[in-house]
Amino acid sequence: MEQPGKNSKRREQEIERSGIVRFVLHVIIGIAGWTAFGYFWFTVIRRGVGSKVPVSIVAMAVFMILLVALTSIWVKHNIRISKRNRRRSAVAISKQPYTLDKVGAEVEIEDIEALKNSALIEITVTESKKVFKSLTV
Repeated sequence: MEQPGKNSKRREQEIERSGIVRFVLHVIIGIAGWTAFGYFWFTVIRRGVGSKVPVSIVAMAVFMILLVALTSIWVKHNIRISKRNRRRSAVAISKQPYTLDKVGAEVEIEDIEALKNSALIEITVTESKKVFKSLTV
């Protein structure tokens, strides 16, 4: 049985597949952006100089600025993630003692480290108390 918290072979394959999907999505978005850009230039050139040329030029400028802005935001986001040297793959575990639940019942945890690594947890609930125990399989 694999240890929880460690990347299993299956998880690594999911990450690899999502990387491929993400790459393909970025390529599609890039192609769509350049296609729209080319279409607007084609429209301007085909119409020649006329009353609608300024509208086309403004539309192209807005679209170019939007593409550059979104790409810059995405790059800055990725740089920020890489500086932290981690990916958001799991919920952070609170360091504060967990003594009461949301409804005010007392919470008793025998061994928090055992619970974190356990594949099976027994929870005993009474009116005023919840007891969490790690079970071995």
